[in-house]
Amino acid sequence: WGYDWSTDGGMKKESGKVDLWAVFDETVWIVDYKTGASSSLDKGFDQLNRYKHVISDFLNQPSLKFKLVLTFPFEEKTFVKS
Repeated sequence: WGYDWSTDGGMKKESGKVDLWAVFDETVWIVDYKTGASSSLDKGFDQLNRYKHVISDFLNQPSLKFKLVLTFPFEEKTFVKS
């Protein structure tokens, strides 16, 4: 899912591509697959927080909760943050 996120003035703020997101039971799950090492969790969760803001604006449903998921398939590790 790709996006261009703009400010109120219409100036382009950023573009991105979300690997996977879905709404299930009032919770938005945002998943990002990483090929690098899991030692860079902070950077990965910062990226997911940007995705969270974009998706939140897109859905316009303030009551939704979010779960942010980083998965490292080559390390067979997954991390979830509320």
